[in-house]
Amino acid sequence: QNEIRPKSSLEVEIAECIRPGDVILARVHANGERDFILTTAEAELGVIQAICESSGCEMTPTSWKEMQCPLTKVKEPRKVAKPRQVR
Repeated sequence: QNEIRPKSSLEVEIAECIRPGDVILARVHANGERDFILTTAEAELGVIQAICESSGCEMTPTSWKEMQCPLTKVKEPRKVAKPRQVR
């Protein structure tokens, strides 16, 4: 397990939220000399694009915590960003 929020009792499996290759919308929480701490804690932040591990297709969100492959119907956990209103 990885503690996403320093000094917080909330521990989350990163693989349940974000996976390598995902495109995310995040906010810089803090920065150091050579690294950044990002947060996706707000509803508007999270995964905005994910690729299915089994088919390679772009997935579509089914809820705020899950995305589904349109080809295989496989569901994978993600912390999905709330859709933004286009003006």
